[in-house]
Amino acid sequence: MTTASQTPVELDTVAEATTRLLDTIRGLDERAVAEPSSLPGWTRGHVMAHLARNADSLVNLLLWAHTGVEIPQYASAFLRDSDIEAGAPRPLSEQLADNEVAATRFLGLARSLTDDAWQAQVRTRQGRPIPATEVRWMRLQEVEIHHVDLNAGYTPAQWPAPFVARI
Repeated sequence: MTTASQTPVELDTVAEATTRLLDTIRGLDERAVAEPSSLPGWTRGHVMAHLARNADSLVNLLLWAHTGVEIPQYASAFLRDSDIEAGAPRPLSEQLADNEVAATRFLGLARSLTDDAWQAQVRTRQGRPIPATEVRWMRLQEVEIHHVDLNAGYTPAQWPAPFVARI
């Protein structure tokens, strides 16, 4: 019997969660970027910048799975953090465009991977080895949890039941 924690996340599920997130961002006004998120010390702009950079970091893991050439999730913790700080104060239109493009890059590459590539082993930024199939779950968690962290009306009560069961 397959449990929820063993069931691979489908890319359509990630795409649906991403659409909900992008719709929330589209509904914000310019002032919202600088307003507090639910994360201490982070504005909504920080959360949006993090979401875009996370998509790009997961593209690195998918490229590793696709090519066999080791590409770390992030070049360094310092660059990860500085990219978020630099991206946080950008105008809403730039935040939205960045998230749209990063999500498109992630989903486009993910949809092109072969079954063999999905079974390749990669490592998370903490160094934990995982099959590439887990990258889909990693992205879904980032999108759903940080959607709530935007503090823009989306709550855990709106999470889909399969996500709640697995998390």
